[in-house]
Amino acid sequence: MLPPWLIFHIPHDSVAIPDTVKPQFCIDPSDLDAEARLMADLHSFDLFCASLESLQVVRADVSRLVVDVERFPEDMHEPMASAGMGIVYERTHDGRALRHTISAAERRVLMQTWYEPHHERLNALTHACLKKHGKCLIVDGHGFSSQALPYEKPEDPRRPQICIGTHELHTPAWLVDALEDGFWQQGFSVGVNHPFAGCVVPSDFHGKEPRVMSVMLEVRKDLYMDERTGEKTPEFQRISEAVRTVLMSLAD
Repeated sequence: MLPPWLIFHIPHDSVAIPDTVKPQFCIDPSDLDAEARLMADLHSFDLFCASLESLQVVRADVSRLVVDVERFPEDMHEPMASAGMGIVYERTHDGRALRHTISAAERRVLMQTWYEPHHERLNALTHACLKKHGKCLIVDGHGFSSQALPYEKPEDPRRPQICIGTHELHTPAWLVDALEDGFWQQGFSVGVNHPFAGCVVPSDFHGKEPRVMSVMLEVRKDLYMDERTGEKTPEFQRISEAVRTVLMSLAD
């Protein structure tokens, strides 16, 4: 059984773009759909936590192209804003214009409708978990492409099968060691903060409460899906069970 003090954060598996937001985009509708699917971590909800109760899961309702709930709210603090991929994406994965220029009021609507409620829920569940269990671990669940996308500009083209992202305060060394060992024992190659770094920390606790732990787990997409069609492969169940086995070992 998974530890009851885990909360899963699934920010990027949705491809939903509400009709009210579609006029903001300046690319062809079929290209928009393709971009949403390419940029989504398809099946990451099923991969990490499909059978869990909602009290252990915070999942974004819309595509990251609408608003990216894992970005910092102010572009001045968000490194990806320089690539046109801050909290409100302006560019596609390969640098093409994605969105018309929107007003401050339109941006605020996006924040109030999707970003802020998402983080309010993450904060609330973390408060409840901490009160009940005295500790909390946020598992920030993602998938990533087997080949680097143009916006990533990796210095090292190698792509491990599992990427563990950390935070200097909220990811203790014992947790990194346990996850590395667990995934190695399951037969996976592992990178720490490579090719992606960092993890989400609820804003109420960021930099202040070490009992709130967080780690990002990224699983390479070709392990569990056909990256061309987006369909799950026959290996999906085995990969999901392996991830769950590693996380269950944290309760020991």
